[in-house]
Amino acid sequence: QSIFSFLQKQSHGNRRLSILEHIRKFMLLSSEEKQEFREQRRDISKYVKSLGSMIALYGIENQSSLDADMVFRVMGYDYASYRSQMDAGKERYPVITVVLYFGDKAWEKPCSIHERIQAADFVKKKLSDYRINVVDVQRIPEKVREKLTSDFGVVAEFFAERRNLEYMPSKKVLKHAEAVLKLLEVFTGDERYRAIEEEVIERVEEGGELSMCEFAERMEKRGMEQGMEYGIEALILDNLEEQKTREQILEKLKKRFRLTAEQANVYLERYAGK
Repeated sequence: QSIFSFLQKQSHGNRRLSILEHIRKFMLLSSEEKQEFREQRRDISKYVKSLGSMIALYGIENQSSLDADMVFRVMGYDYASYRSQMDAGKERYPVITVVLYFGDKAWEKPCSIHERIQAADFVKKKLSDYRINVVDVQRIPEKVREKLTSDFGVVAEFFAERRNLEYMPSKKVLKHAEAVLKLLEVFTGDERYRAIEEEVIERVEEGGELSMCEFAERMEKRGMEQGMEYGIEALILDNLEEQKTREQILEKLKKRFRLTAEQANVYLERYAGK
């Protein structure tokens, strides 16, 4: 994963180098340099400008698990950004990192160095503190969620309400449907999102619109299709074990699953060899 991230970063600076040269360059890094690269790689960076002048850099870190040392990780990301400004001889601008936490348990881990480190009071008085911004996505208040107008508002609503039996997925059109799908797949661990990925990509490429509601409908449909597949497979294998004839099995498939003769034959061919 680190190699691929390194390749992606390097490709922006020099398109002429071949992939093998990039890999060779990465492998020549010392173990300390490789570790530094891993630790300083951000998930998302957004620059804020006004009239051509840099106002700030916002770094967004997606987190699915509780991490007591998150404050130190964020310090590493922020330092790398400031160091980049120094090395480029640029005018210094603020770096602000926001951690988006998608976990099920409430975030109760330290958000500052003083909270993380146990030390005597006289030591802490001299210890520079560093505080991070953590957004517990599942626990964003409804009034705040209602003010979110981007795709993130839809995502925040989903994570906050998904265990509510009366929750109805939003019908609001997603501006970045493919990215939202990827995020849901990663942070829910639900493989059904991966199952509909090709359908979503195809729909997006055709210029079609998608919403969270349509995601749910497609997942439900895919689940029903998979359930039907399992039922057909079980019927065929059970009947083969009972030494039923090919004609008998085909008739059962057509009757129980409302298949055409051609469809029944395709399924029988597929599972008869198992």
